[in-house]
Amino acid sequence: MRLLIAILFLIVTKPVFSQCPLVVTAECAGVPMSGIIVSASQLENIDFTFDSFSKIIGGIGMSGKTQLRVQVQANTALCKWGLYMTIDNIGAVGATDWSSNVIYGTSGNPPGLDLLKVEVYNGCNTPINNRVYQAFVTNAQMIPIIEDLGAINVAGSCVTNVNGPGNYITNYNEFSFTVDYRIIPSPSLNITPGQYSVKVHFCLVEN
Repeated sequence: MRLLIAILFLIVTKPVFSQCPLVVTAECAGVPMSGIIVSASQLENIDFTFDSFSKIIGGIGMSGKTQLRVQVQANTALCKWGLYMTIDNIGAVGATDWSSNVIYGTSGNPPGLDLLKVEVYNGCNTPINNRVYQAFVTNAQMIPIIEDLGAINVAGSCVTNVNGPGNYITNYNEFSFTVDYRIIPSPSLNITPGQYSVKVHFCLVEN
């Protein structure tokens, strides 16, 4: 049997869904002084097509597919920010499934969200899980890139979790992030042949 799974990703950079943290701008400035920039060429869908057993067993990786540029301007000295990833599978049967666009058969099951692995890194290793592949388990989960750990790590320190005001122009290695994606199916998963999709959102918030 030929297994064909075309998996589509639409990268969205606005915190517009409820699973993103509440956006406030008390200590940090709002848009357009603060925000995430993604180049236009990287706003396209990311397609994974598994049409051979070698791809199913070996998987497919997309390195450097998303480049994030962050800028945060302070209103006060207490400004600190966080960067999170969420996943949207609207239309899926379950909270742990991909959305089904087209189904080519009746046997098998939809793929689980945990098939998608994401890795984030930059030149200063500021992500709290720098170069560690992580997975979404449910659509209610957030994966933190920079999070609220209490202290403010100022720009220019080049340490884990830099979360003070700054921008990708003056502190490129701290305020720029590269995101890799990887999917490794397995014949034992018994996935229904078809086309599935999810949306990954990046949320920049004040902590």
